[in-house]
Amino acid sequence: MKISRLSFAALAFCALLAATAQPAHAEPAVPDATAAVLDHINDYRARHSAPPLAADAGLAQGAQEWAERGVLQHSPREVNGGVGENLYIALSSDPGRCDERRLRSAVDMWYHEMLDYDFRTPSPQHTTHNFTQLVWKSSERIGIGIAHVSREDSMQGCMVVARFDPPGNYVGRYEENVLPPQRG
Repeated sequence: MKISRLSFAALAFCALLAATAQPAHAEPAVPDATAAVLDHINDYRARHSAPPLAADAGLAQGAQEWAERGVLQHSPREVNGGVGENLYIALSSDPGRCDERRLRSAVDMWYHEMLDYDFRTPSPQHTTHNFTQLVWKSSERIGIGIAHVSREDSMQGCMVVARFDPPGNYVGRYEENVLPPQRG
């Protein structure tokens, strides 16, 4: 009889754990998304003689709220207060986790837009806005949010939003703010 009571207790305990456990994708695995990739971002900025960015909790909160919407669309100025904003979304039928690796992937993707940027004619270029904002020399603060996204079409994934203040990508100011990478 002791074996059956023990088995019942174990089964009841497992059922309780299963009932209260959160799905693996319910919460981002990164409690402070900005801190998780700030050094990575600042390493990229240093390559372009841009000073390091400082983490900003207010920007991070706004970025997190926008990321939770799960829409790959820039927030309107009246929502974000006129800050710069980079977006990233990765969707698939098997999404994986929203974790530090996913954050690094977003930053790397933004940075690799540099391959399409023409430093000889510093100006806005259609496919490089995320890169230019990332290394924009006069930006000082950053906040990042990451959220799990579920769509009606069964696609799932991660949305990453980075907000920068002061914003970049001003016409006429690219030459002084988007510098070529240093050699060496």
